[in-house]
Amino acid sequence: MDGRSAFSQEMLARLIAQAEAEVRQAKDEYATLLQNNDHRATVQQIRNYYDEFLGWANEFDLAAVPRKRAILAELFEKVEVGRGYKVTIHVKGSYKQFLKNE
Repeated sequence: MDGRSAFSQEMLARLIAQAEAEVRQAKDEYATLLQNNDHRATVQQIRNYYDEFLGWANEFDLAAVPRKRAILAELFEKVEVGRGYKVTIHVKGSYKQFLKNE
Protein backbone atom coordinates (compact mmCIF):
# COMPACT_ATOMS: atom_id res chain seq x y z
CA MET A 1 0.00 0.00 0.00
CA ASP A 2 1.63 3.19 -1.14
CA GLY A 3 -1.34 5.56 -0.72
CA ARG A 4 -2.17 5.74 -4.40
CA SER A 5 -5.63 5.31 -5.83
CA ALA A 6 -6.98 4.45 -9.25
CA PHE A 7 -9.56 7.19 -8.66
CA SER A 8 -8.73 10.83 -9.28
CA GLN A 9 -9.01 13.35 -6.47
CA GLU A 10 -11.78 15.08 -8.39
CA MET A 11 -13.81 11.86 -8.67
CA LEU A 12 -13.36 11.07 -4.98
CA ALA A 13 -14.32 14.63 -4.01
CA ARG A 14 -17.42 14.41 -6.22
CA LEU A 15 -18.44 11.05 -4.72
CA ILE A 16 -17.92 12.34 -1.17
CA ALA A 17 -19.96 15.48 -1.91
CA GLN A 18 -22.73 13.35 -3.44
CA ALA A 19 -22.81 11.07 -0.40
CA GLU A 20 -22.89 14.07 1.96
CA ALA A 21 -25.79 15.58 0.00
CA GLU A 22 -27.70 12.28 0.20
CA VAL A 23 -27.13 12.12 3.97
CA ARG A 24 -28.36 15.71 4.38
CA GLN A 25 -31.47 14.91 2.34
CA ALA A 26 -32.16 11.76 4.38
CA LYS A 27 -31.78 13.72 7.64
CA ASP A 28 -34.22 16.36 6.38
CA GLU A 29 -36.75 13.69 5.38
CA TYR A 30 -36.32 12.01 8.76
CA ALA A 31 -36.93 15.28 10.61
CA THR A 32 -40.06 15.89 8.52
CA LEU A 33 -41.37 12.41 9.30
CA LEU A 34 -40.87 12.89 13.02
CA GLN A 35 -43.06 16.01 12.96
CA ASN A 36 -46.10 13.89 12.09
CA ASN A 37 -47.36 11.47 14.78
CA ASP A 38 -48.54 8.95 12.17
CA HIS A 39 -45.10 8.88 10.60
CA ARG A 40 -43.40 8.68 14.00
CA ALA A 41 -44.88 5.20 14.52
CA THR A 42 -43.59 4.15 11.09
CA VAL A 43 -40.12 5.44 11.93
CA GLN A 44 -40.13 3.43 15.16
CA GLN A 45 -41.21 0.34 13.23
CA ILE A 46 -38.32 0.85 10.80
CA ARG A 47 -35.91 1.16 13.72
CA ASN A 48 -37.20 -2.11 15.17
CA TYR A 49 -36.70 -3.89 11.84
CA TYR A 50 -33.21 -2.41 11.59
CA ASP A 51 -32.32 -3.77 15.02
CA GLU A 52 -33.64 -7.18 13.96
CA PHE A 53 -31.67 -6.92 10.72
CA LEU A 54 -28.41 -6.54 12.66
CA GLY A 55 -28.98 -10.04 14.04
CA TRP A 56 -29.32 -11.32 10.47
CA ALA A 57 -26.23 -9.37 9.46
CA ASN A 58 -24.20 -11.22 12.08
CA GLU A 59 -25.54 -14.54 10.79
CA PHE A 60 -24.57 -13.49 7.27
CA ASP A 61 -21.06 -12.53 8.40
CA LEU A 62 -20.52 -15.93 10.00
CA ALA A 63 -22.00 -17.94 7.09
CA ALA A 64 -19.93 -19.89 4.57
CA VAL A 65 -19.71 -18.50 1.04
CA PRO A 66 -22.38 -20.82 -0.46
CA ARG A 67 -24.81 -19.82 2.33
CA LYS A 68 -24.05 -16.13 1.70
CA ARG A 69 -24.82 -16.58 -1.98
CA ALA A 70 -28.14 -18.24 -1.14
CA ILE A 71 -29.09 -15.41 1.25
CA LEU A 72 -28.22 -12.73 -1.32
CA ALA A 73 -30.12 -14.58 -4.05
CA GLU A 74 -33.24 -14.38 -1.87
CA LEU A 75 -32.80 -10.67 -1.11
CA PHE A 76 -31.66 -9.17 -4.41
CA GLU A 77 -33.22 -9.40 -7.85
CA LYS A 78 -30.13 -8.01 -9.59
CA VAL A 79 -27.11 -5.78 -9.07
CA GLU A 80 -25.92 -3.41 -11.80
CA VAL A 81 -22.56 -1.66 -11.98
CA GLY A 82 -22.49 1.32 -14.32
CA ARG A 83 -20.07 4.00 -15.39
CA GLY A 84 -18.07 5.56 -12.62
CA TYR A 85 -18.73 2.47 -10.50
CA LYS A 86 -22.34 3.52 -9.89
CA VAL A 87 -23.96 0.52 -8.23
CA THR A 88 -27.71 -0.07 -8.47
CA ILE A 89 -29.24 -2.83 -6.39
CA HIS A 90 -32.71 -4.13 -7.24
CA VAL A 91 -34.26 -5.67 -4.13
CA LYS A 92 -36.90 -8.38 -4.29
CA GLY A 93 -40.11 -7.20 -2.69
CA SER A 94 -41.33 -3.74 -1.83
CA TYR A 95 -40.76 -1.32 1.01
CA LYS A 96 -44.31 -1.93 2.26
CA GLN A 97 -43.63 -5.66 2.34
CA PHE A 98 -40.51 -4.96 4.38
CA LEU A 99 -42.49 -2.90 6.89
CA LYS A 100 -45.20 -5.54 7.18
CA ASN A 101 -42.57 -8.29 7.48
CA GLU A 102 -44.08 -10.28 4.60
